[in-house]
Amino acid sequence: VTRAIQILERRDIDVICLVRGGGSPVGLASFDRDAIGQAIAKCRKPVWVGIGHEIDVTVPDFVAHTSHKTPTAVAAALVERLQELESRLRTAAERLEDDFQRTLMLADRDLGRNENGLRQGVRKHLELYETRFRGLDDRIRRSVRKRLSGEQNKLENHAVRLQERIGRVLASKTQMLGQSLLALSRGAATRLTAANKDIDHSVKRLRQVPRLVDQRLASLDERQRYLEAVSPERMFARGYSLTRDVEGNIVRDASQVEPGQIIHTQLAHGTLRSTVETKPQDTNNGETESRKTELRRQRKAAGGNSGATGSLGDSNGRTGQ
Repeated sequence: VTRAIQILERRDIDVICLVRGGGSPVGLASFDRDAIGQAIAKCRKPVWVGIGHEIDVTVPDFVAHTSHKTPTAVAAALVERLQELESRLRTAAERLEDDFQRTLMLADRDLGRNENGLRQGVRKHLELYETRFRGLDDRIRRSVRKRLSGEQNKLENHAVRLQERIGRVLASKTQMLGQSLLALSRGAATRLTAANKDIDHSVKRLRQVPRLVDQRLASLDERQRYLEAVSPERMFARGYSLTRDVEGNIVRDASQVEPGQIIHTQLAHGTLRSTVETKPQDTNNGETESRKTELRRQRKAAGGNSGATGSLGDSNGRTGQ
């Protein structure tokens, strides 16, 4: 018994069970030994004991991690523990799936809201700029007409005054008055020419507005295509997947898991629950680097480099970031 306990202690097990069916006190007396009690007490693994009938008490019952009345009670306790563990694992898996589905739903909703908000914002800005440009064009036209009308009135009033003065001044001033009228006419023509140039310049600037608006819309369309290209649903549809461990942590590298560990893989349709059997050696580094190079090329083609949250892997288990 002591040798068996020492051997089992070195193995990768969770519990050691020492059981013996019911019998006479003489048959159970072999367990009431100091060596067995010390072996159980020194054992680093928990030892469960179930010896004899319910009324029997032996030395191992006092030093064991857990003491049960009979071997049947030990088996029942083990089954209960396993059922409890299975229930907890099932509950955790369901909770993980619910959380992931909820996260995807919220991300899809936020993406839809952002898209609608972006479209509405662009439309409102275009309407606002169009209103401003129309108002500016109207103000420029009214200002030019008002200025031309004022200059014309001034010119007409001055001409009337000059005509009245012609009758009162001497004939010697007739030549001077003619020169003054000629100078005034040239000045008015110069001002009219300058005003027309200002109007032409404003019209040219207004004609450039649609081109600037088209450039801005093209930039927004390009960003929208990029967001659609890197969305989780699109990546899943291409064959990528999202792998997490039992604690919900994203698995980005094979060194994060060990053989025997349970992992959950989210696909485009459904989730896979897997157990790691082996880990890839360094011989796969070339394939992994090639896969990463291919992923970088695809992302560049999708619209440029951008940070992506999470770790996506293809159906063969390889991962890219």
